[in-house]
Amino acid sequence: MNSQNDEYIPDKQDLIEIDFGPAVGKEIKKRRPALVISNWGYSQVTGLVIIAPITHANNHQLKDFFVPVVSAKVSGYVNPL
Repeated sequence: MNSQNDEYIPDKQDLIEIDFGPAVGKEIKKRRPALVISNWGYSQVTGLVIIAPITHANNHQLKDFFVPVVSAKVSGYVNPL
């Protein structure tokens, strides 16, 4: 949390929900959970957050490469490829 104001700045390993729409083609188009990859300092300096969408797809052909994400908030996988 930023002590100068009440704006939330995501930190590395935070689980957030983000609206991925609007999208083009096969891109994600709805509100989905995501894992924050960038650290708090990067986000504070750049105003950007680097995330990886969390999927619940059990039938994906590359599922063996996915990284499991399990918490009280969400259970799914991050595709590191």
